[in-house]
Amino acid sequence: MHRDMITKNSVIADVIKQYPKSLKVFRFYHVDRLGCGWGGFSKLTIEQAAQMRRIDIDKLLIRLNKSIKG
Repeated sequence: MHRDMITKNSVIADVIKQYPKSLKVFRFYHVDRLGCGWGGFSKLTIEQAAQMRRIDIDKLLIRLNKSIKG
């Protein structure tokens, strides 16, 4: 993961660990309920989660990257 940029290939667990404020965005999109609790995020990428939830990946990435800058 690029230091100050979240990408579609970023692993959700890594993003949440590095940028705790991103959790609010994931919850907004109901991505916090995928898999078996937080263990389901161990290898799941943002792109995979967006596909599973039919979320617009570009909008999700914009919101996530805004959340880590402010």
